[in-house]
Amino acid sequence: MAVMLFAACKADFNPNADWKEVPLVYCVLDQDDTVSYVRVQKCYLGDDNLKSYASIRDSSNYAEGELRVEILVWPDEASMVREGALPIRTLAFDYQMLHDKASGVFSSPDQPVYLHRNVVGDFDTSAYYQLVVTKVATGAILARSTTRLIGNPQHESWIETPHPSIYGRSFHFRRYSECPITWYAFSRGRRYQVQCQYYYRCRYVDPDSVRSIVMTLPYKVSTLTESQLTTALSSSTFFAEMEHALSADTSTKMFVDSARISLAICNEPLHAYLNSIDMIRSQMGQEQQLYSNIEGGIGVFGARRTHLSVCVPADASDVPPLGLHYLIRELNLGFQQPEKL
Repeated sequence: MAVMLFAACKADFNPNADWKEVPLVYCVLDQDDTVSYVRVQKCYLGDDNLKSYASIRDSSNYAEGELRVEILVWPDEASMVREGALPIRTLAFDYQMLHDKASGVFSSPDQPVYLHRNVVGDFDTSAYYQLVVTKVATGAILARSTTRLIGNPQHESWIETPHPSIYGRSFHFRRYSECPITWYAFSRGRRYQVQCQYYYRCRYVDPDSVRSIVMTLPYKVSTLTESQLTTALSSSTFFAEMEHALSADTSTKMFVDSARISLAICNEPLHAYLNSIDMIRSQMGQEQQLYSNIEGGIGVFGARRTHLSVCVPADASDVPPLGLHYLIRELNLGFQQPEKL
């Protein structure tokens, strides 16, 4: 938040200009979530050190009832600007105070958010979603923005390799010392990130509990023209992560021979925002502008999907030199005979 505030203010605000109310607005829609949130804050000015105001809740937060926050759902882009047109649906957001904000420069642990509980019919991948923040006292629109949801892949199953049921497409490292991961492109999916979990059990310590080692791969950016995208988990990364996670664990372990592949996706506005953060971090000291698509304010209104996950079989071979059981046992991490999940 501090990065956004100071980076954006440097480029967008004239300290000698007349005061203007500028909200900070954040909302990321996920059609697979049960709840949607909007976070709205104030920009503020003061004669003292700006950080001294940050710890005061009223400096950066709006009071309950001060704003009306809603998302209007439109059938097409033209309807949003056509006089007299009505949205096909309105998602109303209620003010709610959360109490789990980590301590830091800004006030904590309380943080106000605006919440909408998602129901069937709220999300339509063909529709346009317009976020509108209105000042209740005056009826003036403080901020607004538009985004679209991530669509579906043009295939029944989003993953191609490894596959949950096709023989020969298990999670393995038998070719080129890497495990290729291929999936079908999602409509409006701009940035993808794959996460792999390799499962195992402890024989004598809570043996009924399945444990896992989680590995997050670098994100991959789509040109929006591909039908499939591919990344790969290298064997060197996989075994290094296993050693890092289990080298101090002396318990006897059993193979489960299963892995979980998860996929997170975001659309163009959220990708542009995240990419601008990456640019600022990699080019410290140089002039960089944080991306914003909020009209009348600063922030981002985007969409993502983070609940895409599938369990796939893992290689159960104990044959050297490339069988996965053989390679893991060579690490001397306490693995014994396999056990199916």
